[in-house]
Amino acid sequence: MRILSLLVIALPLMAQNDPAPPDRGPELIIVGPVLTLDSARPRARGLVVRNGLIAAVTSADAARAMAGPGTRVIEVPATGAVLPGIVDSHAHLAGVGRARRTLDLRGARTPEEVAERVRGALTDLPEGTWVVGRGWNQELWPNKRLPDRSVLDAVAKKHPCALERVDGHAQWVNSLALELAGITADAPSPQGGEIIKDASGRPTGVLVDTATGMVERLLPSEDDPNELERDLLAGQDEAFRLGITTFVDAGVSPAGLVKLNELYAAGKMRMRVHAMLSVRTEQDLKRVIAGTPIKSLHQDRVAVRAIKLYADGALGSRGAWLLEPYADRAEHSGLNVLTPAFIEQVAKAALDRGYQVCTHAIGDRGVRETLNAYERAFKAAQPHQVANHRFRIEHAQIVHPRDIPRFAKLGVFPSMQGCHCTSDGPWVPDRLGQARTRGGAYVWRSFLEAGCIIPNGTDAPVESLSPWRNLFSSITRFMEMDDQRHEAFYPRQRMNRLEALLSMTYWGATGAFCEDRRGRIRPGYQADLVILNRDPMTCSVWHLGRAAPLFTIVAGEIVYEKK
Repeated sequence: MRILSLLVIALPLMAQNDPAPPDRGPELIIVGPVLTLDSARPRARGLVVRNGLIAAVTSADAARAMAGPGTRVIEVPATGAVLPGIVDSHAHLAGVGRARRTLDLRGARTPEEVAERVRGALTDLPEGTWVVGRGWNQELWPNKRLPDRSVLDAVAKKHPCALERVDGHAQWVNSLALELAGITADAPSPQGGEIIKDASGRPTGVLVDTATGMVERLLPSEDDPNELERDLLAGQDEAFRLGITTFVDAGVSPAGLVKLNELYAAGKMRMRVHAMLSVRTEQDLKRVIAGTPIKSLHQDRVAVRAIKLYADGALGSRGAWLLEPYADRAEHSGLNVLTPAFIEQVAKAALDRGYQVCTHAIGDRGVRETLNAYERAFKAAQPHQVANHRFRIEHAQIVHPRDIPRFAKLGVFPSMQGCHCTSDGPWVPDRLGQARTRGGAYVWRSFLEAGCIIPNGTDAPVESLSPWRNLFSSITRFMEMDDQRHEAFYPRQRMNRLEALLSMTYWGATGAFCEDRRGRIRPGYQADLVILNRDPMTCSVWHLGRAAPLFTIVAGEIVYEKK
């Protein structure tokens, strides 16, 4: 798409014209408990914000004394705290907004309940209109089996249906959708995907990973400019409500990047975004490397310096690429979405141009092959190209113990999501068996002991965007089972409270090249802050998931205030 190449070339020129903000004097004084996450001064009682930056970290009296005409003074509740704005290190901004207008299938306890939600969506829907939904999870169903199209056919014969699994790596469609896509019993599975078929060879209606593209090409475009604008702004509103100030957007389309630029230029977007550009083909790669990375744009609100790749699929749909077969599907070891050779090719090109590479890899073979591809690229590069690469593996959910030390050795970040552990935990042993689960599943403590830091995100809309639920998961590893039982998933791998908070602030900033100005509260750092009703270091662990922002502040501007 020519528009991306033009944009990548043009945006740095626009960034050079960003005017410096005028000196407004102190715009905010914040008085109350301050949790800085800065080891030089972990606690304080007063903050002074001037020109979008932290001007002073001090006492309450000293802060009040610096107030001038027009300065707003915010009093923090005694039970609350100010802390750095949250860095969500892996989520999907437009996807969060899009979820608001997509049929929500989360929590459905049977395939029939999903079908009933589809039936409800058909009211006044013209015949032939697509029904699009997301969120079903067969692991919540009594038989835990992947669904069949016949259940959807019973309620929607004249409306094609495309329902994404909760992880976004599988799709459940009805017979009309299969017919429109030309998927018959003779249709072969594409590279990196699978058309699930029953014992007679009949397509069941479940498509995994790249096979979903056979239907997705028929769906209404997600790149409609008007819808995309609404989705991005809705995602921003939700993020601000939850205290997120930096959003690592894990896979931005060309149209999404164009729309983001328009919204920033119009003053509608204020969120800080570290954008990963999706690369799935040689053509995508050529478009990206035609330009140069953008380190700062729109008053340091935007960086476009990362490439997103996919090594494999997801564990729930058995698309994660494993070293040994699945315990509950003995003939199957998952799928490689992109070849290791292509990952290596992209890594070499990225090092040459100065891009970061962030590769989705969930299974232990997907992780190992990605590490191998990175290592070959590092060895072929010049020392200055490798010196500050900050390559990442996104998710790193299942890792062979021998590969854990390689992350620190190669300088590769495991970019993980605490909430994935607690939502997946009840069924992971079914996929892997107990031994593999114990040694290599969601091994946060093992990574920390090996010398790694962990940028932590939510992967919303796959999971809730709430960083506070994510914090609770990271600290407790209590699985989402029911309201009465709280069983920890291999609790030795927990993070402590400080580590979990760092993973969502300073470590997240480090994973996005901005730890010198974001992720902790220190004079000279950007005034990106969240004021909570609870202090996450001292409150009851049961209150962590219910922590609520009272204010969210970006560059000294209040972008959310609880009414």
